[in-house]
Amino acid sequence: MADSSNWTSIATAARVAEASRLMLVEHSLGDLKSGELDLFFTAIIIEEQSTDPVFSRSQLRKQPMTRRKDRQTLTRLLNSLLERGLFQRPRSSKMNSYRLSQRVLDLKQFVGRGARERPGPAAGVWQSLLTMAYLYQASETMDYTQILGPLTNTEKDVLYAFVLVIDTEDKTSATTGEVKNTALLANTGNATLTRALKSLVDKELIQLVPGQRAKHYQLGRRVVEVMQRRSSRSGLFRQEQS
Repeated sequence: MADSSNWTSIATAARVAEASRLMLVEHSLGDLKSGELDLFFTAIIIEEQSTDPVFSRSQLRKQPMTRRKDRQTLTRLLNSLLERGLFQRPRSSKMNSYRLSQRVLDLKQFVGRGARERPGPAAGVWQSLLTMAYLYQASETMDYTQILGPLTNTEKDVLYAFVLVIDTEDKTSATTGEVKNTALLANTGNATLTRALKSLVDKELIQLVPGQRAKHYQLGRRVVEVMQRRSSRSGLFRQEQS
């Protein structure tokens, strides 16, 4: 019998990933991709747990969400978050040091002094970011490799998008148009999406549904293996016959 807890973990991770993107867009912090989210939420957690707001590359490489990223990928992601105005370089620190930008840190500032000190008007946003950071870290650091195999960030986003559409809408398949409408793929180009789809089909994580006028994809053999065979709640488990 397949382990349904694995499926629950994957579905939860998909929902957390989408909710993270929606929250950042809602608060005008940008539409971040998976790798950028890993770095941004790691910095949020470091800021909350450390007395020193400055962090180095070596610190990042010890954190759960960023320790597997190679040097080139980490450099690219850091530069992207600097360009987005979410990170900044401290003026009097080592070259490979970073911190959250003042724009982000302003979300946790207090107003008033002494006994009258209280959270500022944006403090609720900071707490929401922190909560989402911990949820995201918990879901993203689960080891899915044995279940799904190694995936790029884009492949993971595309797979999560299919999971969301199929599970949420009680469907057995979804079109590329439907998954493009999710927050996970809102800014993914058609060429990038096409490459990710091909790779996921090759890995047997999704598959084309035959006999459909538009291209419909259903979850592939390797994903189905971690799902329950039947569910009274969702049509997700009624795999169409090919």
